[in-house]
Amino acid sequence: MKYPGWDRDVKGTRGAFEAESFTYDEENDQWICPQGKPLRFVDTRERKNRRTGYVDTYRHYQADEAVCSACPVKEHCTRGKARRLRISVDLRRYRRKARENLSSPMGKRMRSLRGIEVETPFGASKNAHRFRRYHLRGRSGAEIESGLFLSAFNLRRLHAVFLRYMRTGARPAVQIAGG
Repeated sequence: MKYPGWDRDVKGTRGAFEAESFTYDEENDQWICPQGKPLRFVDTRERKNRRTGYVDTYRHYQADEAVCSACPVKEHCTRGKARRLRISVDLRRYRRKARENLSSPMGKRMRSLRGIEVETPFGASKNAHRFRRYHLRGRSGAEIESGLFLSAFNLRRLHAVFLRYMRTGARPAVQIAGG
């Protein structure tokens, strides 16, 4: 799936002062801002998601206050005394992997099918069948209602395929992943 900001990464339309627009200097373990000034490593911190229990590790980088205060574009870059970055190493790795997968021939094919295969039930549920809200409470109620609606949707699609086969004798095309 596309991650937030994927379109901007591909099109190159990210803002000049977004963290993704900074360049990483691996040799010195520092980030370079668009003005060419370094943000040096400060520390590493962990954050635990209370709901899921997932622990993410962030690396903190900060520019020198004297350098930032003399910068001509400081008001566009930061509201603080010096620019700071909080980088999740895992998130950057996941995004890089997602970008590779989405740019592969199979990824391009799957992206082209997403609008057809995934979005159709949601569009149909909201527009054609007026399924705009859940009537059962809680997550389990929503899962039950969604399951019932999607089962009916799939039966309706299967019925349409069956009728087309009876009328024309045309068999549905079988799609094989990777083929």
